[in-house]
Amino acid sequence: MADKHLDTALVHAGRSKKYTLGSVNSVIQRASSLVFDTVEAKKHATRNRAKGELFYGRRGTLTHFSLQEAMCELEGARRLRPLPLRRRRRSRIPFWRSSSRATIFW
Repeated sequence: MADKHLDTALVHAGRSKKYTLGSVNSVIQRASSLVFDTVEAKKHATRNRAKGELFYGRRGTLTHFSLQEAMCELEGARRLRPLPLRRRRRSRIPFWRSSSRATIFW
């Protein structure tokens, strides 16, 4: 984001064509579960979720990936892992390196 003005970054963040599918804004994809043709297809999706492969309704849809991309761009992060509010991950904080930087939204 360093080379973009904040207003420009806010407008364009998370708007890759793979998430907008030709529309102005990201597709809103709601799903509690996804259907796969085979067990192997599900395993492949789960293994490749970090590459943007659809894998799970609550954390692996185009909407989630678009949000992750936008937040990474705005925060200057390499990756983002959104967590459901019911699963507080405070226990993982002590395992981060001292040089790690995190933005935590409650």
